[in-house]
Amino acid sequence: MFYENPKKVHERYIERFRTPLDVTLKALTTATESDISPIMESIKAVCVSAFGTMPKDTPARLLVVSDMIQNSKVLNQYKQRDFDIFVRSPGYAEVLADCHRASVSVLYLLRPRDQRVQDRMHQLFWEKFFDHENAFLKRMEAI
Repeated sequence: MFYENPKKVHERYIERFRTPLDVTLKALTTATESDISPIMESIKAVCVSAFGTMPKDTPARLLVVSDMIQNSKVLNQYKQRDFDIFVRSPGYAEVLADCHRASVSVLYLLRPRDQRVQDRMHQLFWEKFFDHENAFLKRMEAI
């Protein structure tokens, strides 16, 4: 029979799994500064590349981890967050895609400095956006 020291097993778990996982999660959730944040363009790219060749009856899921503040040449949500205005703009056509009825979950990174942007109007913008992309915003969980 093979016996292991529980203390050694725990130490190996911490060293080989827990510590690398903690470091990776911290890196992924640490805020970074950028002049642009092309969220809609990224969603379109995923929908086209990942869902575009799927059979229509295949369930699709999309997980987005973001502050969801779009800032690109298509739209700057620091200045405009009304979807009904955006849908009539030239930029709307640039990000329109078929997301094949994907179920979308958003881990919504709240930023204290952006409280004025991350309001209910902002959340409704994204609900409407995903609806127009042939997707369903199943959940938007603030983290």
